[in-house]
Amino acid sequence: MLNNSWIEVNLDKVIDNLNQVKEFVGHTKVLGVVKANAYGLGAVETALVLEKADTDMLGVTTLWEGIQLREAGIALPILVFAPLLEEQMERAIQEDLTITISCFEHVFQLGSAANYVGKAVNVHLKVETGMGRTGISPKEVANVVEKITAHDNLTLEGIYTHFPKAIAKRTTEKQYELFNNTVENVRKLGYEQLWAHCCNSAATLLYPEMHMDMVRVGTLLYGQYPSGAPNTIDIKDPWSAKAKIIYLRRMPKGTGIGYGHEYVTKRDTYIGIIPLGFTDGFGLMPLTRAKSLTDLAKMLLKTILGYFGWSESQLKVHAGDYSYPVVGRIGMQLTMIDLGDKPDINVGDEVSIFLRRTMADNQLERRYSFKGSNVTSHSLNTS
Repeated sequence: MLNNSWIEVNLDKVIDNLNQVKEFVGHTKVLGVVKANAYGLGAVETALVLEKADTDMLGVTTLWEGIQLREAGIALPILVFAPLLEEQMERAIQEDLTITISCFEHVFQLGSAANYVGKAVNVHLKVETGMGRTGISPKEVANVVEKITAHDNLTLEGIYTHFPKAIAKRTTEKQYELFNNTVENVRKLGYEQLWAHCCNSAATLLYPEMHMDMVRVGTLLYGQYPSGAPNTIDIKDPWSAKAKIIYLRRMPKGTGIGYGHEYVTKRDTYIGIIPLGFTDGFGLMPLTRAKSLTDLAKMLLKTILGYFGWSESQLKVHAGDYSYPVVGRIGMQLTMIDLGDKPDINVGDEVSIFLRRTMADNQLERRYSFKGSNVTSHSLNTS
């Protein structure tokens, strides 16, 4: 075994979660979001099992993510969310990717590229209803649709928008009303079979009346309930990060541990080392901004208490029924664990670790299981 730290991914649980979503949304289509390496699980392996489970479509952010899936043999329709640069459009068409149109210029650029390649391309129109990121103003949609219709090699298959804060009911309802009116206007232009979609994972659970023709789910597939959304369906977590203890040493009371000696042993204890650090994403936290003075006060209080060694969310590792705190400054590839005076653990033993999936380094080994067996992308593709 070459690696002493890894991530285990149970693909059966991903499919169980997909089936829960399918049952919840009924006849509505499901787009499985596999952007950002399938939220850390592994885009190719996840997409392969989603394809086997009859997912209607896959969603990625970038051209490269779409190419990666095509090169792995995935034939499902793949929607690229982010705008493409003009020089990327020919390759996207060659790879049979579904492309998002977010502005007038995209219509002419994509139409020209499609004519050059000699191949028709399916497109989805992104409508800006309040995300403040990419998309066409609802007032401009009809004109853009007319331009799309004028190009023989552009096929308008879908139209969508995105909710920035689905848990804000009034805001989301206003966005939906604006989007739904826009969709109805486009249907009147002759696009009755248009796939309209607006719900992410949170909105899928919160607003069944907004499911429209398709929902876009990622977080739910990967075993996490979106913040503020109800636990309406029973999902399972397919993700588990593991590492082995590679070194164990007894340290006397008063010993400084790690860089800066930010932790000093308070008693005679054993310190264990695991081969995982911040370069792997361990201990990294998303940057958050205080939304109010109360939030700011709480953040400052936690920082001050942390300076004196108190933390309500101190990182720990788990082995059987025991948990052990991470101590000292997390290193680039090594982390220290306080195992206590009489640890029931040895060099070579495995521990489970909390590792944020979207922050886990893509180079960290993923070990997959499916239908009770260990699998690889190759075995999934040939089975």
